[in-house]
Amino acid sequence: MSTAEKEAAWTTGRTLAALRERYPLPQYALFTEVGDATGTQKCRSADAVAMGCWPSRGLCLTGFELKVSRSDWVKELADPAKAEAVCSFCDFWYVVAGARGIVRPGELPPTWGLLEPKGDKLVVSREAPALSPEPVSRPFLAALLRRAAETLAAAGATVTADDLARARAQAFEAGKKSGEALGRSAVARELRELETLRAAVERFEGESGLRLDRWPHGRSLGSAVRLVMSGHIEDARKGMDAAAAYAQGVLRAVEDYRKVADAAKEVPGG
Repeated sequence: MSTAEKEAAWTTGRTLAALRERYPLPQYALFTEVGDATGTQKCRSADAVAMGCWPSRGLCLTGFELKVSRSDWVKELADPAKAEAVCSFCDFWYVVAGARGIVRPGELPPTWGLLEPKGDKLVVSREAPALSPEPVSRPFLAALLRRAAETLAAAGATVTADDLARARAQAFEAGKKSGEALGRSAVARELRELETLRAAVERFEGESGLRLDRWPHGRSLGSAVRLVMSGHIEDARKGMDAAAAYAQGVLRAVEDYRKVADAAKEVPGG
């Protein structure tokens, strides 16, 4: 890493602050120094763990290892298996570098992602692939809850009613914006479907010369269209021809009867 990169490297505190900004309440609950267990069972710990709290964004558990120097990262590379103690419970796993250049191309394990500074924020340099986590064990759950309790106890003196009200207001506003966006999407979809239907009706009326809103017998029109579209129009024509021939036969029989009747009247004594 160059001298310029070393001078630009963030401290652990600044890196954690940027991580909290990227995974804020109430969308996430982020805790630092989370062990794989408590007491004598504890073997390893992650620098940070974030639990997704909104079902719409996935209730995912993401683990982080912070590396603010090249030497710290090189030590991690020498023993990447130590991360498995907590990583095995996570849906995603990220290395959070304090500067670009700490992690060099080709060094990341294939199942890890990378977050690096850009301006005042952390951005994804490589997306972490989705993992297949083990079910959360009781020892790990105990470690996670202990860190949650310790964090709350440490912050209890500084959290005020205004802080809670502000957090609720932010959550409400975020939910409102999400609902409005869903509403606009549904309205736009309905309008597109309506426009498609209107265009189809206009094409039908243009081709057929019929106005559907002026047709007095919509059901008979539908039956006629169905008859044509089903390919049975020839059968219908044959049926009408047969009916016409039968009617003509009846008319001829009537005419013959009239002739016989008129002839009978002309016969004396008829």
